[in-house]
Amino acid sequence: MAGTMKVIKPYRDIRSQMEWVETMTPAQSKGIGIDEALGAIGIVLLAALRIAP
Repeated sequence: MAGTMKVIKPYRDIRSQMEWVETMTPAQSKGIGIDEALGAIGIVLLAALRIAP
């Protein structure tokens, strides 16, 4: 959920909620959000398809 929030919400809104975001550019913050969301999707798919990690 946090990953998608970083992708969908405007940078200024995220910056007010997460102080560490101020040390990054908006593109870096969006990139981290995309990575987090894809990681979560991968974990869910492994479990759903019954594939051992």
